[in-house]
Amino acid sequence: MVPNYAALRALLRDLGGEREARILVEGKRDIAALSGLGIPKERIVQTAQMNYSQLEKTLPKETKLIPLFDNDRTGLLRLKRFIGYFSANGFSIDYSYSARCRTAGLTCLEDIGDLL
Repeated sequence: MVPNYAALRALLRDLGGEREARILVEGKRDIAALSGLGIPKERIVQTAQMNYSQLEKTLPKETKLIPLFDNDRTGLLRLKRFIGYFSANGFSIDYSYSARCRTAGLTCLEDIGDLL
C-alpha cells in the first residue's frame, strides 16, 4: 500500500495535541520513531515484555490510552486483546489512531520516520 503522507502528517499533528494521553507502542524502535518526530518520550509507553496487569499498574486510570501497534496480524490481535482488557478495567481508550495508521498506509509504526 502506498503511504498517504498528508494523512501521516495529520496523524502526528493530532498525536502531538493529545498532551495528557499515553501512547502505547510495541517496542523501542517505535518509541525512537515517534520521539524523533517530536512526540515526547515520557508520553510513550513500551508494551513489549510486559503483561497487561504489570502495564495497568504503571498507568493512572484517568489517563487516556492510545494504542499504536503494528498493522500486521500480530499487532491487530494485540490491539483487540488490549482493548478488551483495558476497557474492561475502566480505562479510556482511543483506538481511532490505529485505524488512521491503517488508512494512511502505515504497517509498521517504526517506519513512520522513514516515510516522512
